[in-house]
Amino acid sequence: MSVPLIQSKEGLRLLGRIRQLCTRYPEFYEHIDDFGHTSFRVRDKPFLIMSEWSGSFLLNMKLLYETQDFLVQTGRFEKSAYIGQHGWTLLRLDNTADWEEVEDLIDDAYRRVAPKSVRKILD
Repeated sequence: MSVPLIQSKEGLRLLGRIRQLCTRYPEFYEHIDDFGHTSFRVRDKPFLIMSEWSGSFLLNMKLLYETQDFLVQTGRFEKSAYIGQHGWTLLRLDNTADWEEVEDLIDDAYRRVAPKSVRKILD
């Protein structure tokens, strides 16, 4: 099943905000896959996947299993469909999103997939 590209005004605003947070990371780039998901990658490995579905804005992040378990227990996060068993964790972006937390989780996700040589640039 194909997911429509992010096209709504709010979706594009959120995408821009996520993009701005990712620009600090070396070798980061965006890719739109065949399903219409916007993924944020480092050396062809995705660390974030964003999509818009029926008015909801979904941010999937590649996290440590322990982090995923903790976040799911808060009730604000879910294991991502199909890929949750690999640490992918879903956050529905809405007006209650804690953007400091989102920023920290993006950092965790990036560091989780970036090669050691790229992570050294950040430290």
